[in-house]
Amino acid sequence: MKYQRSMRTEKQKCIDGGYSLVELIVVIAIMAVLTGAGITFMGLLPKARVNACAKDIMSYLEKTRTSSLSYEDASFILYRKGDGVYVKNSVTKGGVTTETEEKVGADTVQVYYVIGSDAETELVNDGTQLVLKFNRSSGAFREAVLNKTDGVEEKHAY
Repeated sequence: MKYQRSMRTEKQKCIDGGYSLVELIVVIAIMAVLTGAGITFMGLLPKARVNACAKDIMSYLEKTRTSSLSYEDASFILYRKGDGVYVKNSVTKGGVTTETEEKVGADTVQVYYVIGSDAETELVNDGTQLVLKFNRSSGAFREAVLNKTDGVEEKHAY
């Protein structure tokens, strides 16, 4: 008889189906951990893009500075086009100017600059270019030029 009673209990378990409270709590805990990790990861994505853009800009600045020591003239040009932030390196040697252009940031990355003691200004997609030139003998900044869309040039010598 005892054997039949345990069989009936096993049958009832199969018929009832469903999930136990413990199983439900475990699933909810796993979902909470995965959601938390996903939110954290999503928060790090924009920061990674900004850091990559800053690193690329610094790399091009150093490349232009080094080029200015070897060539007749070297300029670092930072500007924004429709799909992102771009850097152009312009080098003149023997009267021949060579330019290289590279996209360094997505259109969602905001870039700010300060010239002299002016306020912080955002680099916007209006055709404005920030041009930096270096002193050939020392590698220090020689001048910063802000080329605006209306043809106005703001020069700041250092």
